[in-house]
Amino acid sequence: RGNHLVKNAKALLWAGSFFEGAEAAVWQARGARLLAEVLDEQILADGMHYELSASYHAQVFADLLECCQVLPEGVLRGRLIDALPGLAHALMCLTHPDGGPALFNDAGLTMAYPAEQILEVAAQYIGRTPVPEGPFHLPAAGYYGFRNAGDYLLVLSLTHISEPTRPERS
Repeated sequence: RGNHLVKNAKALLWAGSFFEGAEAAVWQARGARLLAEVLDEQILADGMHYELSASYHAQVFADLLECCQVLPEGVLRGRLIDALPGLAHALMCLTHPDGGPALFNDAGLTMAYPAEQILEVAAQYIGRTPVPEGPFHLPAAGYYGFRNAGDYLLVLSLTHISEPTRPERS
């Protein structure tokens, strides 16, 4: 599950859009069902991915952007595009002034595309995402921080690690 399920959904959506025929339509439909599940279960109310890792968040965000490229117009694509601003804001909150990811949870410096590249692609759908200045927080994920010029502080509340707040299902 987790970020791996997002990659599976993306692969099915791309395969379903690249090939033709009944089997390709099944792949597309299965990918769409998985994507809907991901949006419901894995994207928190504040836009953060539920694994609470800056690196996994960046991977998931990039994968979701790749899903946008092949999803047909419709409700699911609209839901995904509506989630992008929150994903972008969370990515900006968890990106150090030098462009690297915050190293909380299972994060690594080179586990995902750089935030700058991800946000450049996201800008095609939602415009530019400003760098948060001053205090910021991702309350559902438990991240709290402050940014002022080159100064950056990020704290993760331990009460959120075992039970992150998930968005309500509709």
